[in-house]
Amino acid sequence: MLKPAIPDILERVLTNGVPLVQSSREMIYSHIKEFGDHFSSIENSMLLIKAISTIHKHNNEDDITLLGLGTSLYNDCATAWLLMMQGFYQMSFMPQRHMLECSILFEFFSMERSAIQAWKKAIYSTRRGLLSDALRKVKDRLRIKEHPIEATHALLCDMNVHPTYRGIALMLGDPHGNLHLGPYVEQIPLQNGLTWLARISSYATKQLVKAYGEENLKNANEDFGIAYSKFNSWLSKWLKLYRDFPSFGALRNEGHDL
Repeated sequence: MLKPAIPDILERVLTNGVPLVQSSREMIYSHIKEFGDHFSSIENSMLLIKAISTIHKHNNEDDITLLGLGTSLYNDCATAWLLMMQGFYQMSFMPQRHMLECSILFEFFSMERSAIQAWKKAIYSTRRGLLSDALRKVKDRLRIKEHPIEATHALLCDMNVHPTYRGIALMLGDPHGNLHLGPYVEQIPLQNGLTWLARISSYATKQLVKAYGEENLKNANEDFGIAYSKFNSWLSKWLKLYRDFPSFGALRNEGHDL
């Protein structure tokens, strides 16, 4: 019995994706100076997340929960990269927003270890508010009014995740208002997406390390200390060249009504 054929419109999505990825590759190779720093940051993050997830011994329920979230980080990073290379720039920010939300949880768990199991066992009626509660508690502990990633999270929600006109306007392909129906390849959106992915993946990785405990990871595997030192050394250089997370004030000055 023959299997049902993939509908033509879905098959075209698959077949059209191959030349788009190749076009993205060619664009990257011809502008390697603009892209190279971001690739190094993303690579360092993914390698460190992979090392923590596959080398570190997970001996208790807290570690297993962190393992699941860490695996999610790796998959989010890989998914964002694939979507960019295929020309789905706006959609590539959805997994990046998820990485920011995981980061908030990691930071909260590093401050309050008992919160890991509370988060794991929460029922639906309380689970929906746990992320905002975690952010509020982190800000209280740090005695700050605005968290460094708070404005970026709001920006991604408004421009790339929630249905807003400002988000739809990102898909306007030219001054005449023609929409991009499907993926397309363009240098500036790709470069912008990679810059954000470098910034977000690096931050999320640092928060994952904090949740496990840097000393715990070093004691469990001597190679971790070397890898983490390399990660921090490169990140320090990257942050000197490219800005860190913008504040609400900075984004408002750029015209965002957040």
